Amino acid sequence: QQVCGWFFEVVDHFQYDRDVAALAVYYLDQCTAIKTKTKGPGVTVTRHEYQLISLTSLYLAIKLYGRLDHSLRPSIQSFVNLSNGKFSIEDIEHKEIEMLQLLNWHVNPSSALRIGISLINFIPEDWEGEGISARNHIKVIFEVSRYLSELSLHSAEISLKYKASEIAFASVLCAMNILKRRIILPDWVKAEFIRNVSEVTNLLTSNSVPTICKSLQYLFQSAPSKFGIEHQFILSGKE
Repeated sequence: QQVCGWFFEVVDHFQYDRDVAALAVYYLDQCTAIKTKTKGPGVTVTRHEYQLISLTSLYLAIKLYGRLDHSLRPSIQSFVNLSNGKFSIEDIEHKEIEMLQLLNWHVNPSSALRIGISLINFIPEDWEGEGISARNHIKVIFEVSRYLSELSLHSAEISLKYKASEIAFASVLCAMNILKRRIILPDWVKAEFIRNVSEVTNLLTSNSVPTICKSLQYLFQSAPSKFGIEHQFILSGKE
């Protein structure tokens, strides 16, 4: 949870898309799991190595998916500084090569944040609530669903257990439930959204989605006290 929060802090500081943090979490989780498995039963990754993998995961995510203008990206020396000199440029470069091999160069995975952007387009737009256009309401639904997707990264029970597509779908459905008292959301809109998604995916047949929805609801309610993340700005409609 602390590492995930740190990823988002750094990404926000450099003003990157927050999906970069999600990719860093993926690299960290996958490499840690693979290394733990290869080390054998009862043997875990050391704290020192975990910290280096974490740092390199963020470096790799920003290197691959940060700004296209290379001159605006933080240098590898910046990551040495982030570690307070604990790791050298050589440490990071060697770990990067090792991680790419562990990942089998699979560095462009699907993420719930990315899939969620596509799923939002399945919400019908021919409705309004309290004089506010559907497009504005959908924007709020998207912001909440994106926030829920980010929260899921703080829970290994969600992020490691379920598919990114399932988390994304559950995030949108959960967002609709959370916002039901705040915006006028006709029941047919949610039903139409589900129908549209079911026509092009098999997500409706997933038994995991209801479980994920419950977990996301819990995370949303407990986020301020459990993770130190404020979500009141979402409910007030402010950025």
